[in-house]
Amino acid sequence: MTLLPGCGEGSQPNDTTARIAPGARTPPTHPKLAVGSKVRDCDITFDGPGPADWRKHSLWIGPFGLAGPGPGPDFDEGALEGGLLTVKTPTMVAGHRPVTISVPEAQRYRIGILGVHPRPAYASVTYVPCDDKPRTVFAAGFLLRDRRPVTLLVQVGDGPVRGLHLSG
Repeated sequence: MTLLPGCGEGSQPNDTTARIAPGARTPPTHPKLAVGSKVRDCDITFDGPGPADWRKHSLWIGPFGLAGPGPGPDFDEGALEGGLLTVKTPTMVAGHRPVTISVPEAQRYRIGILGVHPRPAYASVTYVPCDDKPRTVFAAGFLLRDRRPVTLLVQVGDGPVRGLHLSG
C-alpha cells in the first residue's frame, strides 16, 4: 500500500466530528406509515364475487389481486392530502385460503396498507375470504409518501412469501 501525503494545511480537518453520509442505511427522519397488522374477514366486502376475468384488470400473484387501471393500482390517480397520497384499490382473493400482504421493513416509512378507513395504515393485512363466494373483493388501498414503485410481500395460506412489484 502506498500512502500519499496531503497537500495544503495537512490531511486532517479541524473538525473531526463523525459524519454519516445519507443513504439507504440512514433511517428517515419521519415516522413509519406502516405499523401493526390487521385481519380482514367477510364482514366488510363488496357485494358479489367480482368478475371471473379479474386477472385481466389486476396486478396479481396466485389467488391475490389488486384491481386498477394499470393493471393494478395507479399511484398517479391518488389524492394528495397533508403530504401523503391515498390510493384506493379493490383487493381480491380467489378461493378460500387467507392471503397476507405486508410491507418490507425498509419501505414502511413510505408506504402503508389501508384497511377500510384512511387511517391507520398497517404493515401487514391478512385477507380471510368469504366461505360463500368463489372470490371475495375487499375495499382497500395504500397510504404513500411518494409515487415511486413499491414491493409487497404476499403469502397465501402457509405457503412461501413472494414479492409483488407495484410500479404505480
